[in-house]
Amino acid sequence: FHLSQLLSLKSPKRIEIREVTPEGLRRALEKPRPIDLGLVLAQTTRRVLDRLLGYTLSPLLWRALKRTALSAGRVQSVGLKLICEREREILNFIPETYYTLELTFSLIAPSGEEMEVKALLMKGDEPIRFKEPDKELERKLRSTPWELSYEISEKEVLPPPPLITSSLQGECSKLGLSAGRTMRIAQSLFEGVDLPSGRIGLITYHRTDSFRVSEAGVKLAKEILSFTFGDDWFTYRNYKPRAGAQDAHEAIRPTTSTPPEALESVLPADHLKVYSTVWKRFLAAFSPSLSYFLQVLNFKPKGVNLKGTFTYKAGKVKRKGFSEILGLPAIDALKREWVDEEFLRPVEIKLKRLTWKKGKTKPPSRYTQASLIKTLERLGVGRPSTYATIIETLLKRGYAQMKRKFMVPTELGMKVNDYLQKYFSDLINESFTAKMEEGLDRIEESQEPLARELSYSYLKEFWDSLSRRVSEVKMTSRERNS
Repeated sequence: FHLSQLLSLKSPKRIEIREVTPEGLRRALEKPRPIDLGLVLAQTTRRVLDRLLGYTLSPLLWRALKRTALSAGRVQSVGLKLICEREREILNFIPETYYTLELTFSLIAPSGEEMEVKALLMKGDEPIRFKEPDKELERKLRSTPWELSYEISEKEVLPPPPLITSSLQGECSKLGLSAGRTMRIAQSLFEGVDLPSGRIGLITYHRTDSFRVSEAGVKLAKEILSFTFGDDWFTYRNYKPRAGAQDAHEAIRPTTSTPPEALESVLPADHLKVYSTVWKRFLAAFSPSLSYFLQVLNFKPKGVNLKGTFTYKAGKVKRKGFSEILGLPAIDALKREWVDEEFLRPVEIKLKRLTWKKGKTKPPSRYTQASLIKTLERLGVGRPSTYATIIETLLKRGYAQMKRKFMVPTELGMKVNDYLQKYFSDLINESFTAKMEEGLDRIEESQEPLARELSYSYLKEFWDSLSRRVSEVKMTSRERNS
């Protein structure tokens, strides 16, 4: 858009490069489009909004806290608010002691063989908690006969979708890579790597919030999976953009059939980690589901009324599916021993041990970089291109610091957040920022002249609200100082 203005181009065309490969460049050149003024005005509005807010609030922070190098931002300050609120929840948390009840049964088969299983008193999928051990209940359970019922069903687990910006950062954080580091590596993989066959971009564009996979991507997945696992392995799935996604770019995927192991001598270790993560998640997305048998044993005491049931769950894999690529997901039942048929109709059920397990309620966990990004995304705050920068700004400004893998607000960060929430809570909050994103989306989806009208009215409404609030804060400050 800027070039077309500076060069006075009459009919400028825009090409969209989504992968830096010969085929990707050919596709882009074959489908040029006119410049979309809705997109242009949406980014201009976003940039002006961010500057109006940042350039206005930052000087107020300098004066209030008597130090420069402080900043406030539309998304940055919401991220700080989330971190500080979580820290206060943790500081104010009062742990409570509770007990759960576990019984160990011995099942005696008709053959005389015995098998022990441990069953927890549960209601639905949650263990029942007691404030203290119930001695009367314990007495009843020790002196009553038991009945066993069971159910075996087949369960299916779908593979996770292909990676988007936030999930790429989340997966790579498990490998010890920060959000910023992950994005810098992804940028390098996108721009291109020198291979014996020439320089080529190894992944598609990495700033995206859409799970959609292009026809070229689906074709590539089928080619790789059929070669690796056989013709019947590829499972077509129509991954669609999630609700609220911009969908400007497809999901992050490899651009070629080059496996990670073929690049071990070419890529640095961290680059290989990121590429392997993209590769595995993409192939898993088009692999068969994991299926397993779930066995649920329920033990009931005769003549004793309980609010729940003593339950034992075990699982047995039927088909590994995508777990061949990603490893088995964390399904508790699959970690427990399967109960063979002969023990499901025992001649005798003995209660061998009764155990009260003591526990304490735990405060919510601090945010990791990955979980903060995931929360911002869920709330509709910010865009994929901004998340890593937001994290780095919070750390660079000294508003937060990393302790192990967690983001902890500093004293300065708490003071900045307290000031912003005291005077600008109506502007620095999740719902306001998400609403702003919706307004920007409306501009983006509109054509001229409506897009221009929406942009102007949107900026004017925001500036009127902001300047009025700033005037009130300055007046309050002057009155207090006088």
